[in-house]
Amino acid sequence: MATTPTLKSHWEYNKTSSFSSGVVGSPTIGSYSNSVLVVIVFAMDAGSNRYATAVTQAGDSLTEIVGCQDEYENKDAHVSMWYLVNPTTGAQDISVTLNGTADRAAVHVCLLSDCNQSDLVEDYDSRAHDVSSADDTDALYVTTSNDNCYIIGACVSYSIYDTNVTSDQSTIESWKTSWTLNYISLRSTRESASSADTYDSTFYLNNTGHTECAHLVVAFNGALDTFIPQALLM
Repeated sequence: MATTPTLKSHWEYNKTSSFSSGVVGSPTIGSYSNSVLVVIVFAMDAGSNRYATAVTQAGDSLTEIVGCQDEYENKDAHVSMWYLVNPTTGAQDISVTLNGTADRAAVHVCLLSDCNQSDLVEDYDSRAHDVSSADDTDALYVTTSNDNCYIIGACVSYSIYDTNVTSDQSTIESWKTSWTLNYISLRSTRESASSADTYDSTFYLNNTGHTECAHLVVAFNGALDTFIPQALLM
């Protein structure tokens, strides 16, 4: 069996004007067993595909899990997710570097405990989606093979004014949203999964015209609490 990863803290940093690189914040990281720092970077620009090329915490480099970009009529939206096992505790700088200057950006940070640090990511999915009408939909799928996991998803657009999310996971909920910057991140804890089941999160993308959207979802494994070979997932 495995424990389910637990969200200990989360922070949000918005850059509503031009941003290219620098310290986005200095959250105070507590000390927990099997901890993992997860950082989501949103970048929006009219004219260029801007995306994160590096993320650090206390000078230590994070590893990118997945990134996704979409473009329509010269408007670009990009989202990526990064992680670091055993982050440095205390108030530590988190720095983000983009491949150029974005019109606006946002960074979400969360601290998880009880993760399987040696086999962290069970599965992930990403999708670029051009929204062509009001109440357009798109779904992401994560296949699980273990029991407990923690799911984090994110969606970004340059110009969508509203986004709703449903999921097979009844506990899914919005974590942070900003309609000024047009992004949403969400989280969900899932327990007692059947082996090799596929679960989906459906994004309902409401917009009056055609626009771009990039979204992703990642399932994190929990720490093993017995000598069973791996056990956790979305």
